Amino acid sequence: MKHVSLDAWTRVPRGNGGAHVVRAEGFIPAVLIGHHEPAVPIKVKKGDMTRLLKEGGRNALVDLSINGEGSFAILREFKRNPISRAIIHIDFQRVSADETIEAAVPVTLSGLPEGEFELFVPSLELSAIQLKAHPDKLPGHITVDVNVLLPNHPLHARDLQLPDGVELVLDGSQIVAVLNSPTVQAEPEATEAAVATPAAEPAA
Repeated sequence: MKHVSLDAWTRVPRGNGGAHVVRAEGFIPAVLIGHHEPAVPIKVKKGDMTRLLKEGGRNALVDLSINGEGSFAILREFKRNPISRAIIHIDFQRVSADETIEAAVPVTLSGLPEGEFELFVPSLELSAIQLKAHPDKLPGHITVDVNVLLPNHPLHARDLQLPDGVELVLDGSQIVAVLNSPTVQAEPEATEAAVATPAAEPAA
């Protein structure tokens, strides 16, 4: 997984009012936790957080510089405003290169059905899967080629091709993706005929 550098600064938590002030100044309130060390309230620039997600993804490994001091972390969780969808709080977790960590890794579909299955519709049943690995081994996402899917043969978590050193945490029998039959639509002729047929006149 790619490392992304990020500058941060410590902050003094003052409840919701303090968080509003931090956001008004162009920052996002955050906290660094983990390794049985005290939680450190920090703040990061909004633009830097956008860059972090773009470059590193949902589980980015972060070379965090807090007031100039380095710390290695993973982006663990972030909360959004339910209306504006703006990020309003971030949790970073301390990690070390030689430890095994768990993370929910996004699953994506790639390609389009071909040949006899051209009209079939692929769909994801799981948007993310729980994996564990050393931080540098953990993938940013898992891609499923839709052309490995077959009708009536769901792709299970145990069928995924994972990178070396990466292990599945969730139940391997869980369905990740399926290939659905094309939707059967009513014949236009039958529909038009039904519309054209006048209603029976009431008896005199």
